Amino acid sequence: MKLVNIIEQGKEQAAILDNDSILLIEDINTKYLTNWSTTIWDLIQYKELRHLETWYAHNKFGMNSSFPLLHLQGRKTAPIISNPS
Repeated sequence: MKLVNIIEQGKEQAAILDNDSILLIEDINTKYLTNWSTTIWDLIQYKELRHLETWYAHNKFGMNSSFPLLHLQGRKTAPIISNPS
């Protein structure tokens, strides 16, 4: 699983990178009623990263066929980790 930070609607958001497509963590939370942090910094800080990896490994195949994938090309990316403090 690869993560990328993008700027979407004016805010930094974590997304799972799948080839050249992305799945916003925020969209995963909405569709699957999960509560993952939506920035990479928070995923690391709150120790959610390994749990997200495990969850994604078990759910990724069903997601790709029924989930709207966004394309990474043309989107503004942010640093992988930006400590806000």
